[in-house]
Amino acid sequence: MHPFTHTNPPVQPVAGFSMPEGVSTGQWDAWIMHDHRGPAGSPAVDLLEWKTPRPTGAPYPVANHLGFFRLCYLVPSVDDVHSRFAAAGALVLAPPTTVWLDAARTQPVRVFCGLDPDGTCLEFVEHPDVPATQSIHVNVNCADLNRSVRWYRDNLGLEVTGGSAPDRQSGAPFGFAGDCAWEAAFMTLPDQPGVFTVDLVEWKDPAPVGRPYATANQLGIYRMALIVDDISTSYETLVANGVSCSGPPVELDMGPEVPVDGLWALFFSDPDGACVELIEDPTAAGS
Repeated sequence: MHPFTHTNPPVQPVAGFSMPEGVSTGQWDAWIMHDHRGPAGSPAVDLLEWKTPRPTGAPYPVANHLGFFRLCYLVPSVDDVHSRFAAAGALVLAPPTTVWLDAARTQPVRVFCGLDPDGTCLEFVEHPDVPATQSIHVNVNCADLNRSVRWYRDNLGLEVTGGSAPDRQSGAPFGFAGDCAWEAAFMTLPDQPGVFTVDLVEWKDPAPVGRPYATANQLGIYRMALIVDDISTSYETLVANGVSCSGPPVELDMGPEVPVDGLWALFFSDPDGACVELIEDPTAAGS
């Protein structure tokens, strides 16, 4: 991953974010990173350190916790990445192994999961055709897969492009002591096939647990952001669909290194409480 954009704004109102009680202003320092395809061809990872309020808590401790649990990357060799993790003393949930995506066991993938310095889970899937580490999906654990598919389709315009429903198999790659089972739907934006996927997962065994993070300064994967052309229209559509938002779109100061006067953002939750953000495309302003 390569850093491209530094956002380091001054203290500002943070009414749009879900913050601890009594917190009305905040400040962050962040780097927006992309894979080898760059900003025009890959999704971003927004590595953000809250300065005020300070970060709190820890990432979800188990793979079946509701909310955003892991980021997934394609790599030419999971063994090479695993060796780098081991050399750096980073934690891994299990050595590289084969995971089956279907009940007939015709779709094997070789994977391993490791933890970043704060404990956020990263999944690496072997794909010999990629030239370097490449972002592929974010995993969103949900309590009711069909309900979440409808919600992401009706409110965000994502379409189901695949899925996974294997029989029980070893849960070791995901940190489970015994076997595990799941059902998943892979959803993408129709005009961006193959660029990025939302991997909705309903754990069958073990069953889903917990609730998504309650505040934005929680360590781990707090939100997923999508860019839209007209955030006011998007807000009106969400409200008409019965989606509860944090309020109307808010304007954020992104700091002196970002060449925009202001950036409009909107925050709301999926059916299980995971935070989704819409950002108005700065290049569309005034068009």
